[in-house]
Amino acid sequence: MGQVMKLKKVLLRWYKSFHLNYREQFDRGENESFRPWNELTPSYAGDSKFPFIEIPIEPDVTTVVGANESGKSHLLNAINKVIKGSGVDGISPFSKTDLCHYAGIRRINVEAWPNIGLLFSVDDPMELLDVCKAAANEGLATAGSSKCFALILAPDEQHEAVLYVAPSTTPVLLDKDKLEAVRSKLPEVQYIDSKALLPSEVTLAALIQGYDSNFNSYGLKQRKSVETTAALISGLTAPTAQTLPAFTTELSKAQSGMMELRDPPPTKDSLEMLLFDQILGVSGETLKYLYSLDGADRGYVEGQIAKWNEGLHDVLNLSHFWHQDEQFKLTVNYKDGVVYFEIHDKTECIYTFNERSSGLKYFLSYYIQAKAMDMSGRSKKSIILMDEPDAALSILAQRNLLAVFESLVRPESSSLTCQLVYTTHSPYLINRNFPRRITVVKKEDAEEGTQYIERARARRYEPVRTALGIDNAPSLFLGSDNILLEGSTDQYVLTELIRAFATPENVGEFLDLNSLVIVSADGVNNVTNILEQSRWADEPIPPTAVLLDSDEAAEKEIVRITRPDKPSQRLLERNRICLVGDSVSPFGNNQSIVTMEDIVPIKLYKAAIRKYIERWHPTILGDHGNHIDTTLSSPEFGKTGLVESTKDLFKKIQPELAGDFDKMGIFQEVVTDVYEHMTRGAPSEEISSLRTNVRSICRSLTDALTIARETNARYSATRSIKRLIKDFCRLNKARVPITNVQKLIKRLEREIEPIGADGDELAALMRAYVSKLEELRIAGQVRLVDNEWAEWETKIESIQKNPLHAANIDAKSAVLKNSKQNAAKLGKAEPQPDSQASAET
Repeated sequence: MGQVMKLKKVLLRWYKSFHLNYREQFDRGENESFRPWNELTPSYAGDSKFPFIEIPIEPDVTTVVGANESGKSHLLNAINKVIKGSGVDGISPFSKTDLCHYAGIRRINVEAWPNIGLLFSVDDPMELLDVCKAAANEGLATAGSSKCFALILAPDEQHEAVLYVAPSTTPVLLDKDKLEAVRSKLPEVQYIDSKALLPSEVTLAALIQGYDSNFNSYGLKQRKSVETTAALISGLTAPTAQTLPAFTTELSKAQSGMMELRDPPPTKDSLEMLLFDQILGVSGETLKYLYSLDGADRGYVEGQIAKWNEGLHDVLNLSHFWHQDEQFKLTVNYKDGVVYFEIHDKTECIYTFNERSSGLKYFLSYYIQAKAMDMSGRSKKSIILMDEPDAALSILAQRNLLAVFESLVRPESSSLTCQLVYTTHSPYLINRNFPRRITVVKKEDAEEGTQYIERARARRYEPVRTALGIDNAPSLFLGSDNILLEGSTDQYVLTELIRAFATPENVGEFLDLNSLVIVSADGVNNVTNILEQSRWADEPIPPTAVLLDSDEAAEKEIVRITRPDKPSQRLLERNRICLVGDSVSPFGNNQSIVTMEDIVPIKLYKAAIRKYIERWHPTILGDHGNHIDTTLSSPEFGKTGLVESTKDLFKKIQPELAGDFDKMGIFQEVVTDVYEHMTRGAPSEEISSLRTNVRSICRSLTDALTIARETNARYSATRSIKRLIKDFCRLNKARVPITNVQKLIKRLEREIEPIGADGDELAALMRAYVSKLEELRIAGQVRLVDNEWAEWETKIESIQKNPLHAANIDAKSAVLKNSKQNAAKLGKAEPQPDSQASAET
């Protein structure tokens, strides 16, 4: 992940709910040779060994999942205490009171301390040298080819902490000064406060005091309070001896009133300060200058505010992350010495913060904090912590927040120097593309306390469901788009291979597992039934793409789905159905691509069959070993497809099953092999071929989903337009204000924006109508009446009939109008539009 120091593990013993590592289990493939901290035994603990609980941290994002009281927040505090000396609140220091209640080292006296530590990986020798110099032990950096070091807080009478630099297991004892020196070389810890909120307004005087505490002024938010206080002061007269007590009382009352109404200055890490200082880059001197101006300079002030809003729009780019509204933006306004924070959305209305949901306000809070950290911490080592951000957010807002998290760790944002660790109770804040990021902690029933669930189990998601308290196992996640597959093995292998191959750099080449649902039909003959059940009343089937095998059964099912003889009953168009054989071309020895098994290189699949039999049927291997080896080594194996060849093999070695075999079991061996290769970072030629095939399938499904989304978007836009016009015509019968028509046209423009090029025809017509209406208003006309309204009513109703094909409405209306006028002059019957023209309009 680049030449920079990264947190690799959190080490915990006797700390809060983290007691000891009773299981002593570690993630598969992990090098267990360097664990000198487990030899660290305080004098009051005797000669017993007390293994630390080791919580792995990913180099980019770590999602800590667990039930209430499982120790997630303690984990974040431990990271902060090792690096900063106190918890994330900045107040709670590391102390003996952090000792676990179950700790066996607790004695009559209070000498026992909890132990917490961090293991860092470091590729840059100079960074390691800096750490060793800070510990006054420079020789450790040159003693060997070290790639990691551990800092453990284990206080005793003389020392505060211990430093281990691999490969040496000799502890370097650190006193208080050396500990602070080592801490200064570690990554900076930043905390996104999940309870902070941006205020609705802040006085300019208070904002200036956030920059300069010596700035002397009263920030009063309400004009009424200013005028009341001014009237009270102006009513005071010079006191005489008799009136002095009353004068003093009135003066004290005025001072108290001003102090109560005064806007307190924001702290340096408050959201309003982050917004102005870190994100916008507004200087304190600029604010002081604006404060010095009076009403005569309002034009200058308004111009400056407009410049700030341009900057906010460009830097925040909120619509990119808040997917509920593409026109959503945050702006500032300034009136009577008060800076107001306002929200604009697609309704073109301006809202105060008090008028919006708490979920929106909290999302803005998290985003502003994250953006400030992004802009201030680029190319600087940092660890960002956040505790349970899901409480106030809807499912969609949580997914929006996932995108914000990804923006913090992307290469162009942080140069791969940033790590994010956050805790959650929500399945929707788990990035399904990267299961390696999930860290599950579970509090056991007795003195074991909180324990770490190893990654091999967490990757199956079952411990995640248990930790979150979710009962429905198969459908943990929901999405707006859908992929429908023939069977559960197809579902398993596609999702697992995407997770194995996807990285933050190439994730766009695969399906985004966070934004869609992958569903198994449990058999090709059930695909049609699933599609029929997903359609409600007259609503269309949600955006769905189907992947089928390239066999005769699939072709029959395609006919049932597309119903070429009954288009009105068609479930899906053919271009939304993909076949495995069309998506993946023959490659290497795999010359017959029929099923999902055939996308796996034959060599890799053969090895998986062998491992499966060894694991689950050792007796069969003993009885039929020679036949198995001969069959798997034959060049004929897989020529007609891997499924058929595997069936033939199992007919011989398990004749009682008539060729049926455990497809899932073999696929599990394939997936395990892939994960092991990808973990080592050196994929074989077969693994690379498989990755290419998975990409090809994802590309085919993505293209089909794009078509499905466009189809549904056109349907949704058409229905919305028809509904809006129907409501408009019901409320506007005669003498219609031009402004009402303009509002309708603008609303129709917004409705067609999401469908892109499909709405270009109508968009062009809307622009022409806007120009015509504006010309009427400039000419002084206020309403559309009589024949003129009848003409506009015809135009609007014509759009309602066929919204996306309305380009020739004006031309047809003009022809019809001229025909009517000519007929009236000649005294003839008015011509009627022909059936073709009627159909088009």
